[in-house]
Amino acid sequence: MYGKGFEQFIVWRIRVKRNLNIVCPNYLCYDTLPYAADIFYHGNLTYFMPTGISQNEWENVIEFPRYCSERNIALPRVIWEMPDKYFECSKQAVECSKILEPLEHRILKISATYARDTNAISECRKKLSDNPRLLEIFSRSADDLNFLTRELFSHIFLEVYFEGGFDFVKEYLETNFSNQETIFELLAAVITNRMNNVFCGENVNYLVYNHSWYPFLIEYFGGQQKERETKNIDSIDPDIHRLFTEIISPIFGKCDSRTKTEYIARTVEKQGDAILGLKNICKEIIETSIFYKNDEVDLRDEKLKSLVVEKVIEPLSYMLSKPKKDVKKVIMDFIFDSTVIGGILNTAQGFSLDTIGLSAVAGAISVGLKYIVDEGKNKRSEPTKLLVEGLKKNRVEYLQYEKALKEIGFCQVGKFM
Repeated sequence: MYGKGFEQFIVWRIRVKRNLNIVCPNYLCYDTLPYAADIFYHGNLTYFMPTGISQNEWENVIEFPRYCSERNIALPRVIWEMPDKYFECSKQAVECSKILEPLEHRILKISATYARDTNAISECRKKLSDNPRLLEIFSRSADDLNFLTRELFSHIFLEVYFEGGFDFVKEYLETNFSNQETIFELLAAVITNRMNNVFCGENVNYLVYNHSWYPFLIEYFGGQQKERETKNIDSIDPDIHRLFTEIISPIFGKCDSRTKTEYIARTVEKQGDAILGLKNICKEIIETSIFYKNDEVDLRDEKLKSLVVEKVIEPLSYMLSKPKKDVKKVIMDFIFDSTVIGGILNTAQGFSLDTIGLSAVAGAISVGLKYIVDEGKNKRSEPTKLLVEGLKKNRVEYLQYEKALKEIGFCQVGKFM
């Protein structure tokens, strides 16, 4: 059933030997374009492209509203608003890929194919029923509506469709969109199934650009995190990365345009030694700051600020190809932001990621899920003529993006073998 794409994905999982820095859990999109600091610090990033590389799936998403319109089938109104969000994922992934082309040897883009049929989703639902905390946190974390829609529709309009055609799809949607609880359970199972199949393995760093996902990811990876923490109790790498990022990000920002990405790519190639030097200095600063943790707050902040000014200016001036006096002004602006310095020291003093997960339980339903379960959007209606005609009109454009997306994922795999 899976074909060439699945085979290439499996080969990638087996043969790639380098440590991976994977953007999680979202696809490549405008919101997940990388910060220059992450390119400098990690050297390479891996993105998963939107799920769904089958033309049958794309066509089904377009044809289902017409099928329902011809038969006067009414479903929750939110379902008729989802096709555009499904295809928006492909559009953004393709356009972002063009922005990142100057970094093509440092950005791996993968199209992942894995089992997401009703049996796989049902199994995840059973496991979620045994872990109500994970389901609860999911309802407060899942905030990317395009991502949720793409994963849901990829499950429904490929696997569910293969099991019984549009009649079964209609029944499946009616059952699973019957109330807020069943919607949450289905979406959580779909995303958890993706996590089980895609985000696993050793020697992997996960980068999270949509921070609303933190509580869910912390809970999901909880067992693995505790095991790593037991083995690496004194690990300071997250603090090193944070200090490096806080220094670099205000200067270089994100790779959000082709021109900026070209500049960042040139900097990586020409200033590799300076980048490594800055990383080592950040490590030295964090190691030294550990000895300050018992000092008074003002005193320890001043010590850390002095270290930053003393140590960072030289390598940063090489990276920017600017005089040290100009770089010093940038650094002085940075150290006056006490939230950065204080935050780094607070992390060293026992900040717990579990706190984030616990606080999420008391929060509100995420914006993305609130949209899906909104009472008005779950009133039943037939697909409008405007929707059916709009999907037909945009079909060529939609499929062009999907085919481009498919080729990007396949072509990238060979470069990293």
